[in-house]
Amino acid sequence: MKRILSVILCVMLLMTASVQGFAATVDIAASGDDYVYIDIYLYPDSESPVAGAQYKRGDVPTRPADPGRENMAFIDWYTSPAFTTRFDFSVPLYEDTAIYARFVPKDRVIGVNVFEAPDAPEPTFGYLLAKGDYAEYQGEPDVPDGMTFLGWYSDRELTQEFDFSQPVYDYVSLFPRIAADENIIYGELYLYADSEFPTSGFALEKGDLCPVPADPGREDEAFVGWYTDRALTEPMDFTKPMYSDFALFPKFEKIHHHDLVMVDIIRATDTCDGCKAHLECTTCGKWFEPIYTALVEIEDHDSLIVPARGPYLLGDVDGDGEVDVSDVTKLQRYLSEIKLSGGFCRGAADVDEDEEISAIDCAFIQRYNALIPTPCAIGEPVVPSIK
Repeated sequence: MKRILSVILCVMLLMTASVQGFAATVDIAASGDDYVYIDIYLYPDSESPVAGAQYKRGDVPTRPADPGRENMAFIDWYTSPAFTTRFDFSVPLYEDTAIYARFVPKDRVIGVNVFEAPDAPEPTFGYLLAKGDYAEYQGEPDVPDGMTFLGWYSDRELTQEFDFSQPVYDYVSLFPRIAADENIIYGELYLYADSEFPTSGFALEKGDLCPVPADPGREDEAFVGWYTDRALTEPMDFTKPMYSDFALFPKFEKIHHHDLVMVDIIRATDTCDGCKAHLECTTCGKWFEPIYTALVEIEDHDSLIVPARGPYLLGDVDGDGEVDVSDVTKLQRYLSEIKLSGGFCRGAADVDEDEEISAIDCAFIQRYNALIPTPCAIGEPVVPSIK
């Protein structure tokens, strides 16, 4: 039992040693409302902290030494076991809090280096991330008078603006882009063409391309694009360099709610054997094809046309080159709304050529197969005719 207790004590001493110096300036005997506490957790699921510290309210806390763990890399201290926000040791402490050590496997560690200028030989500071994390926005650096900060870039040539909204999977370097005020132009973004004031703005250097803003959303209206005039007659060309101040106004169109009906196969003609089934709007006349759960507009109507296969045998419903009892079966299944296998020639099935398929057509084919005379020339080649 003594040996077990000794092992436990050694482990606790090692864990406590990893945060040594954290409470070096703390008066442990002090208490009351003038003091706040920090609890230190080395594992996100721990029920109890491994160490703690007490500070006078408003003091800046001391950063603990980085803890270690075998085959793992320490990332930073966070304010929750979900590791969403890093703890800022430069901010005065006014309330009790807890900090959690974040570890990740060493092969998942990447880093961000922040430079004070594109030509700076060494980064000003850096921090670690796990692959798939988001880099933390650095805010605007201090710039000299007469200069303007334009954003963070991932290359020294300042051609690739860094997107803080995307996860990071490799090491990143961040360089600030700064330009003289006389070379700066400004863009104003409006959410309505008749708005008196812009909702946001951004700065560009003369000769830059304007970034494309996110599409604004509006209920029952479809976004058309960005325009440079309130009358919405001049569309914005985002491929054109900008050299003067400008404004962007969004254009919308009312969403048309289609009144769709199913259009069945069209009767065969001398140029086609029909048209594939599709949906058609009764108000605007547009054609649509259902693909999974979405409706896709069919702009090329010719894509639905089934080309003519040439002359066919009247009554040869299954297209096997002869008229027999299988053609009656195919036709009966069609009339019973049972899905047909194989092709179905609309013109061949319309034996009496009255422009509709009915039980009468079945009767004619049956009479033909029973050698009973019919008024139709069943079995003879017929060229589809325009009806």
